[in-house]
Amino acid sequence: MIDQHTHTTESPDASDNATIDNYLEKANALNIAGLTFTDHVDFDSPVALFHTLPNFKKLFKAKETLNQRSDFCYFAIGVELGWQPDSEPKMRTLTKTYPFDCVIMSLHVGDSLDFHNGDFFNEYGHERAIIRYFELVLKSLETYHDFDVYGHIDYISRYVPSKIKTYGFSAHKAIIDKILKKLIALDKAIEINTSAWKYGLEDFHPRFEVLKRYYELGGRKITLGSDAHAPAHLTKDFDKALVQLKDIGFKYLCHFKHRKCKRVKIS
Repeated sequence: MIDQHTHTTESPDASDNATIDNYLEKANALNIAGLTFTDHVDFDSPVALFHTLPNFKKLFKAKETLNQRSDFCYFAIGVELGWQPDSEPKMRTLTKTYPFDCVIMSLHVGDSLDFHNGDFFNEYGHERAIIRYFELVLKSLETYHDFDVYGHIDYISRYVPSKIKTYGFSAHKAIIDKILKKLIALDKAIEINTSAWKYGLEDFHPRFEVLKRYYELGGRKITLGSDAHAPAHLTKDFDKALVQLKDIGFKYLCHFKHRKCKRVKIS
């Protein structure tokens, strides 16, 4: 078991106790095989908090040191890249500069508008904002391919301005199918992101219907990630996620190392 979506204090929105040592202490207590740190890089974000980049030299140095010690589980260094069309050259430069184990691409900002603070929904309104979000996901797949995993693919559901944080799957099935088919054609993985409990969602990212449709279309590359921003969140609800994956028919998880997928059987 490897948690492949976690954030250290190098991510500006992480907890103050999200240090490497604290994560590894928690990982060993949970007896998991390892974890991947995927700190945020959101070039050109409208949120000033994300204008400072992680210190990747420090992270890779820690990886080199700690992976030589038998008292720690294995850990890898990845990155979570926030896509925007004008950021693509910087994204390519970053992935060529550092030997990441896993590159997650996510959509945190749409049309230069932040989702978290409500700007995106204020601009487009409820239904149009959801449609526009999925249009942007599809656009990102048409123009940028230097990644391994698409992160929390229906992320927009976190910020739907209503009591029930969700969207109509049937209403958006046509474009979701295009997204999933494109991911499969590109041989990219998607993640089952278990952070939903933090945002009041009733399902994971992506929701069950999307995971099931991905499988029906032939998608088999899937990772598990808690999206932890503190050690206490590590592997949160992985047991429930594994049940869901097995119910759908998935037999393997994808563990990334040196940007190569190793298939690990789901027990």
